Amino acid sequence: MLSDQPGLADIDENAPQDEEPEVLTPTQVKETPNPVPRTTTAWQEYYDSMGVARQKVIQSLAEKREFDVILGPVYDEVDRNKLIKPDERRTFARRKISTRDFFKVEQMRETLRRLENPSRKQITSGLVDLYKELAFIYLEDKKTHQVITDEEFYRIHWPINKAILDACNLASVAGQVPLDEQI
Repeated sequence: MLSDQPGLADIDENAPQDEEPEVLTPTQVKETPNPVPRTTTAWQEYYDSMGVARQKVIQSLAEKREFDVILGPVYDEVDRNKLIKPDERRTFARRKISTRDFFKVEQMRETLRRLENPSRKQITSGLVDLYKELAFIYLEDKKTHQVITDEEFYRIHWPINKAILDACNLASVAGQVPLDEQI
């Protein structure tokens, strides 16, 4: 075995011990463990389905309380060359989630998961609604202490937005918020 640490591939114990192969075959390498902590919710399947690199990003973000993002520019809807708002840097702080909000998000996720033969539009709409709700629950502007706005949500690049919100959710379901802050 090479290592017991997550993220490092282990050599199969049945591989010959007297010679080291130059290239490991698929049968010699075990699956890399999931670096995201186990949760007690239905979100676990989602976290397990992520690639290991993305899991590490989400885990790293889950440990943060603030997220610096760039809000994309806003252009006039008629004249796409007319800039209304330029890119701007914004810092959002992660808020604590209430039990009511947690259950609301869980119900939205479950409703989306149980759709039978959903169309692409239903899936996209459901995902946007779910992540927008997560944003409204978790993110507030660090300077103004106001909840993220609809416009701000849409101005953040989607992969960044999704990663931050997945991380906020992971911090909640994995119980990483120190209890002494809440008591």
